[in-house]
Amino acid sequence: MPFIKNYCLILAAIIGVAVSQLSGETRESVPIYHWAYDIIDELTVRGYFRDLNLINRPFTRWQIVKSLEKCEYTGDDPVAESLIEMLREEFYPEPAKKLKIGAYLQQDGIFEDDEFKPRGIAVSKISCSIGERLTIYNSMRLDQYLPDDPYYIGKHWRGFSGYSEQAYINLRMGPVSFQFGRDWQVWGSGQRAHLLFSDNSQPFDLGRLKVYLGNFTFTATSAQLNSITESDTNYVNIIGVDTVIVDTIITVVYPSERRRFLASHRIDWRVSEKLQVGVSEAVLYGGENRTFELYYLNPFLFYHSEQQNQESEGNTLVGADFLFFPGKGWEVYGEVLVDDWQFDKSKATDLEPPEVGWIVGCRKSAPLGLSRAVVSLEYSGVTNRTYNTLQPEQKFMHQNKPIGHWMGSDFDLWSIGMTEWLTPKIRGALSFTFIRKGEGDIYEPFGTEFYSVPDVSMGYSEPFPTGIIERTYKPAFELWYHLDRKWDFRFKGEYSYIENYRNIQGEDNDSYRLSIGASLDVEYFLCLGNNRGK
Repeated sequence: MPFIKNYCLILAAIIGVAVSQLSGETRESVPIYHWAYDIIDELTVRGYFRDLNLINRPFTRWQIVKSLEKCEYTGDDPVAESLIEMLREEFYPEPAKKLKIGAYLQQDGIFEDDEFKPRGIAVSKISCSIGERLTIYNSMRLDQYLPDDPYYIGKHWRGFSGYSEQAYINLRMGPVSFQFGRDWQVWGSGQRAHLLFSDNSQPFDLGRLKVYLGNFTFTATSAQLNSITESDTNYVNIIGVDTVIVDTIITVVYPSERRRFLASHRIDWRVSEKLQVGVSEAVLYGGENRTFELYYLNPFLFYHSEQQNQESEGNTLVGADFLFFPGKGWEVYGEVLVDDWQFDKSKATDLEPPEVGWIVGCRKSAPLGLSRAVVSLEYSGVTNRTYNTLQPEQKFMHQNKPIGHWMGSDFDLWSIGMTEWLTPKIRGALSFTFIRKGEGDIYEPFGTEFYSVPDVSMGYSEPFPTGIIERTYKPAFELWYHLDRKWDFRFKGEYSYIENYRNIQGEDNDSYRLSIGASLDVEYFLCLGNNRGK
């Protein structure tokens, strides 16, 4: 086919250009669960890594190496010195032209409600980097935790589930980076969660463009999400062939597979070493016989205006976030998300309450003279119906998990925590979380209670959170021992007490969970006549 032929010619040309440049670091993105993110986050509040775009992740190994080169230890913070050395041990310069193979292995023992459960994770890794321009990467995951997840929709085999976690090709040419394949996308400044894109769902199959212009970074992506079928939406009362209104009851029909797509773009601005801001927009669209649409593939258009002008069905969301360092040892951050906000009040649909989310938090290093400690406070919330739509194929979900905040919608959450380095290799952590969860749920059909108001002039309002409120109180602790770049050990414990469990008045529940585990991360390089393990 001409398309396939042209595609192969273009790909061959790209590889040819990349091979001609054989110096520099790898563009391999660091898995979002890697311990390095926690270390970098602590170093930022201690005054380091401020040159890195901290609110647009995942980072590449190249980005981290370049930031490490700029880290100049001032001598007044021994914790920062040991953390920087920990990162240097992990991210020291790698061969310019190499094949890397490796594996991440994790084994845990979990004691939960008087039951012991062994759980393991195995991730294979292989990458090929040719100079600083071209990186090809693949990782595959086997995970014994997935069968325990009631929302996981993949296959199970002998107590394991698995999938290809990352698989992409990345090409960097000057200030422009192209990536095609499967990878994470995490935007925002929150510590416990993010509102627009988080690591809660599985990685996306996407094409991603990044343009670096001084202190500005422009990012645009287009992704295909999992499709849904009638069996995925059997909670809908099927009475017709389309979205209809009958006596103010909304119903949707799914006679066949509905394909789903996601487009997004973002501008990051590193105003100074003390302030970073970002503005984002995303649209999730899909349906029977729909495919990628050119106006959503154009990264320079405003999606919401195109949706209105094209009269195209889609779920558009906009967000903004910031990261501010007001003084030594202080960090203040926030995110805001707007899914829908009705300004007119002329018809019943205009009575839909605002669908918004927010995160605000702060961190302080060396509080009260405790030089090895960091304390944190975060408050987040998402109103009812946010991320949700009348059309289930437009729910802001991927692989049956919320793409944004891990709690979904109709909740607020307070979290307070403290970490302290007991030794240069051992970190302790204490936290307390309080959650209020209403009856609204992203997994349920879109609520249309406001359609029943007999007169628009009467207006409509509802409490936040809605209905019977489930309240969760959760203290937790963790010990993390980083032996070296290969070995890590963890011991964690938490207790949960829940009032009005599952939003049932007077139904209470409590549980505990203890886990102890070890992980091994090994890599081996095959390069020009010189093999080297790491």
